[in-house]
Amino acid sequence: MVQKDNKSWLVMLTQSYILIGLLIFGLIYAASPSGFMLSVDTSFQLMCQLFLGLVIWSFVSWYLTTKRLFDPYVLFLLSSIIFNGGQIILEVFHLNELGFLGNTFSVADALQIVYIVTLSIATMHFGALLCVVLDRQKSQSSKFLEFLNRGAATDPYTRLGLDPSNQPSGLLSSSLTGIRSSSLPPKIAAPFRSSIVPARTALMVGQILLYLSIIPVMVVAIGAIQVARSGGYASLYEQQAVTGAAASVQIIADFMFPGVFLTIAAAQRKPHLRVFAVLCILLYTCAKLTIGTRGAAVMPLLAMLWLWDGVVRPIPRALLAGVSALMLLVVFPLVGATRNEVAGVDVFSIDFITKTLTGVDNPLVASISEMGFSATTIGWTIDLVPKVRPFAAGMTYLVGMLVLIPNVFSAGRHPALTMSGYDIPDFWLVGELDREFAQRGGSFGFSFISEAYLNFGWFGIIVLGLLGFGFAKLVQWALRERDPIKMAIIAIFVSFFLFYPRGSSEMVFRPFVWYSLFPYLWMRWLSKLNAIRIKGLLNALRKGDK
Repeated sequence: MVQKDNKSWLVMLTQSYILIGLLIFGLIYAASPSGFMLSVDTSFQLMCQLFLGLVIWSFVSWYLTTKRLFDPYVLFLLSSIIFNGGQIILEVFHLNELGFLGNTFSVADALQIVYIVTLSIATMHFGALLCVVLDRQKSQSSKFLEFLNRGAATDPYTRLGLDPSNQPSGLLSSSLTGIRSSSLPPKIAAPFRSSIVPARTALMVGQILLYLSIIPVMVVAIGAIQVARSGGYASLYEQQAVTGAAASVQIIADFMFPGVFLTIAAAQRKPHLRVFAVLCILLYTCAKLTIGTRGAAVMPLLAMLWLWDGVVRPIPRALLAGVSALMLLVVFPLVGATRNEVAGVDVFSIDFITKTLTGVDNPLVASISEMGFSATTIGWTIDLVPKVRPFAAGMTYLVGMLVLIPNVFSAGRHPALTMSGYDIPDFWLVGELDREFAQRGGSFGFSFISEAYLNFGWFGIIVLGLLGFGFAKLVQWALRERDPIKMAIIAIFVSFFLFYPRGSSEMVFRPFVWYSLFPYLWMRWLSKLNAIRIKGLLNALRKGDK
């Protein structure tokens, strides 16, 4: 019979109780906030502590269920926690020097923010755990059915999963024939399955995309560095959106990611190509750090490290911890403190770097505090919706899909936005809060929690549960067979997807289709085309022999 994974189901049950408890707390508080048994200040501090406990439990429960602590879901979970709950964690230890979110909101509003973040992370994690548990149950059932089918065969070699044509003769054959099906082990290891895309095809596609994107990447990087050095980091967000033919340069430049990751996955016998691909990512990371965009710099690097760890060779966890500490304690604070320095200041001098680092009281706290300030978009969205505008009822997700085709044929507003009457969520928010800043092309960013609330209010947590389930399903699709090409496709998507907790859905659909799905379908098409050609050649050879 199929063995039930009691540990995984116990984890799922615990997560269910956590989610139910949070829902009951919210319903009781919403029914009578003034008559609640705890004061608003006490409730706020308690909810911050509960969020910290949920964060710890999320990583522990994922490890108990999957035995993994370094995979795409963990990276996405970490990104979601830092961007939306970084200042919540600091609040527990009283490390918010300027107050929670700079005291922008009242304590009652701050409690709402902390509660919706806690409920959203818990729901998303519930969906991810449910996917893994159900996937494992399905896998065990498939193995059990396969075992039963083998046991029903009369030939012992078939029952053992061996090739009957290679049966030995003599004593070994008779001894195998005497084995009864009841003595077979309850679990039979799944046979090795090669990638559905040949390595040579994947490498060819990767190399084409990589070399195609090198010059556009250099053009985009040099332009961004010039803007940042002349006007500071903030000037990057005051540029008008690139449209028309000029947008094609950025689109082609982003094909560097499928080029790099497919090369790493497929160049098993060509290590020099892997080294070149790694150098491309490192140079890209350095260029992004130079202009001050820490998230865009680190996310492709994390995706590359995960792919290398799973496809090439395991990376020592001590090395990963050391690199993470270096980024959080040195690089991030340094970039955050220097990215608004303009031309005339040598930010690479030893004296300037030393003075900057010593001027930061706690580098780790400074980094988490700045990234966690993104939660202000959640509070602003709750304040504005539905008072200022009605719920979008899924329209922002639809708009995110409609802008799949970039605006390369016309200048100005994307036609999909004009026809739908809706705007990108972060454009809408900055327009409501600071119209002058919006007219200069400025943006405050957004949050995937804000977008869920913008569309469906408090019922938006269901969307986040589906998001957790869907992303975990995608990760399991790649890791179930440890397929290097599938893992490369996931790594490509992760390079963009890790920023989704700080943005909105248009930065999910377009990268997925253009940079993950398109190369994958291209490789599948080439593989089938080669198979048809080989089959035709074999048929021709057989006819020639006759």
